[in-house]
Parts: sequence; C-alpha cells; structure tokens
Amino acid sequence: MSAQPPQKRVRMPNFTDAEIEALVDGYEANKVVVDAKGDGPHGARAKQRAWDRITASLFAVSGIRGDVAEIKKKWSDHKSA
Repeated sequence: MSAQPPQKRVRMPNFTDAEIEALVDGYEANKVVVDAKGDGPHGARAKQRAWDRITASLFAVSGIRGDVAEIKKKWSDHKSA
C-alpha cells in the first residue's frame, strides 16, 4: 500500500478591484435584507436569497466560481479592514 501525498488545496484567486466594487455594489443594493436581524425562517431565507444575488452579480463580473460562504467571508474581511 503506497500512501498518496496529500492533495494541495486549490485557492481562489485574489479579488480584483472590479470584483471588490461589484461586492460593495451588491451589498449596497441588498443592505436592508442582509443587515436585518432576520428573525424566523422567512428572514433567514430572505438573507440567503440576497447573498445568492450578491454572489451571482459578483461572478457575472469576474467569471470565477465559488460559493456564498466565500463571498460572505470576503465581505466580512473587507468591511472590517
């Protein structure tokens, strides 16, 4: 039994200025929903749909693919910087 070397994790490329701008624009367009407390199942679904829209608009600009969790993390990092 030969042990296979561990697979190297594939990283997303760094965000460009245009992608950051698209992220900020998407957030601004959905700010009311994203920043809402989101009590109950309807609020959570509305937030998820808002992040889906933000992600779709960002990927339309960049052409790269990823998931909503990566975009939420990038937004969290960007707004705290």
